[in-house]
Amino acid sequence: MKYDEFHKLIEEQNPEKKQFLFKCAMDGLSLPVESMNAESRSATAETLCGAPAAGVSAAQKPKNKRRTSFKRFFKQPARLAACISAAVAVACLAIILPFTLKGSGSQTATTNPSTTPEERYCVAASCKEIELNQTLNDYSELNNLSLLYVDWYGKAEVKTSLHVDNEDQTDIVYYEEILEHKYTGSIVELYITDPFTRVDKIFNYWKGCKNIYTVYTSKNNYTQVKWCFDRVFPWGPYECRAWFRYGKYTYTVVLRYPIDENDFFELIDTMLPKNRR
Repeated sequence: MKYDEFHKLIEEQNPEKKQFLFKCAMDGLSLPVESMNAESRSATAETLCGAPAAGVSAAQKPKNKRRTSFKRFFKQPARLAACISAAVAVACLAIILPFTLKGSGSQTATTNPSTTPEERYCVAASCKEIELNQTLNDYSELNNLSLLYVDWYGKAEVKTSLHVDNEDQTDIVYYEEILEHKYTGSIVELYITDPFTRVDKIFNYWKGCKNIYTVYTSKNNYTQVKWCFDRVFPWGPYECRAWFRYGKYTYTVVLRYPIDENDFFELIDTMLPKNRR
């Protein structure tokens, strides 16, 4: 610090006594501390050394005026709002994060039986057909599948086949059974998929099926069959289409050349369990 600035500082604090001290310091003279009273020694020590003189207690030191009090903090809206926002964000993370991590874990756990598979869409033309030498009922019993079927076996020509994925032939996309009645000429096409598989050929049969036929499979349980009765062409024969879910599978039934609508309802009744009403 320059002499003139230091000199000015001394003049501001104790002009008479500190001017004398400064002059003694500049002339190399010894400071007459003995002749000074306690108040002068305290002021001199604080001026030259920056520390409290002996005999002055810590309680007499001035408090730090830069320290921010709580009242001053709460009078600053910007700081208060920032702290509140940060606290709310931390609380939200603490609540949401555990549920998010738990949900992510259940979605990636492929071995968890409660995990719902995603829907898949398949093209019938891209599947490989494997013809079976047995009826759908026999195949179901042999493999413990509990599949529903149309009980026309004693009076119809039957063709049963599996349609599998070309790349993975162990993956059965859908079952198909076609029955042609020997006496009436009516034809039934039955398609069975799992509830999460959509096949273009089968899905097209669902179009227009807005009517609902309710079948009670027990006293308290029932199955809703969505159906429609239409012509193949404006001048062509009638056909009846329907689809419903039962158990682990989705069933699509197409009845061609029925004699009347009652043929269709009788057909559905033969598929679903007995003693239903």
